[in-house]
Amino acid sequence: MNSTKNMAKHIRRVLLFSISITFLVSCSISPTYPRKEIEKVIKNMCEDEFNIDVNVWDVGDTVWIYAPLKIINEDGQWNITKDGRWNEDISKNTRIIHSSLNRIFLNIDKPPKFYCFVMSDIEKIGIDWYTIVFIPDIVRYTIESYTTGHVSTEKMNERTFSSPSENPQALGDKVGEHIQKYDITMGEFISYLVKQSMERKFTAPEVKDNFQVNDLRAYYLNGKLGIIFDIMIKEYKEGLPEPFEEAKKAVKKFLKIYDSSGDIVEIEIFDTFNKKRRFYSRGALFE
Repeated sequence: MNSTKNMAKHIRRVLLFSISITFLVSCSISPTYPRKEIEKVIKNMCEDEFNIDVNVWDVGDTVWIYAPLKIINEDGQWNITKDGRWNEDISKNTRIIHSSLNRIFLNIDKPPKFYCFVMSDIEKIGIDWYTIVFIPDIVRYTIESYTTGHVSTEKMNERTFSSPSENPQALGDKVGEHIQKYDITMGEFISYLVKQSMERKFTAPEVKDNFQVNDLRAYYLNGKLGIIFDIMIKEYKEGLPEPFEEAKKAVKKFLKIYDSSGDIVEIEIFDTFNKKRRFYSRGALFE
């Protein structure tokens, strides 16, 4: 009985390994799309297959995609349902766009590091909603789905930066002229994820009534990563997260995941509410 079980486990491991190797080899040997045509490929796929008009720019190691969508309704409110989700049209369009992008980037020669998808309200207020994805994560999660049959949505969400930004220049801009297109660095991407992690931590439903987030910023410049925040406790209860320690945890987590080259050499964490400011070398942070 045990011998049969062990053999079955061995066969399953071999099959899963074979699937992963086959997937990787197929992607690396036979790319469907040439990088030099990436702008045309994305634009044509969205228009021809799904009737969605986008504009695309390939800048260094970052591909930018712009789509004007009705994310604000006629009353000037977010176009979301009662349970906090995008309405059906927006949800469908964004799902299609991201699915198309994933398909392309999994089958392209010389893939970029990042893509940044910007959907903008160009009619009511003027808002840009940025979503930045590290493209090797797409490969990682695709392999995970092949080998395990599921993907950790929580991991995908924490490693994808998504945030709105009010911008009156978006009004009337159908082609994305107001969007600054540039090559996103890994340090910048990590700073965005750290900030997003802190935002989610201190505005989560279970603690949102206990904290007031007055200020929360992150930056990356010349090898230095910094996070600056003013997070006040409104109502104390036992077991609440401590902002300074949560900032350290977030920085350490994303440095371990993404900064294997060690580009970030200095870290600043500044809790302005408690007037606590610390500078760390990379080594000191992990001690």
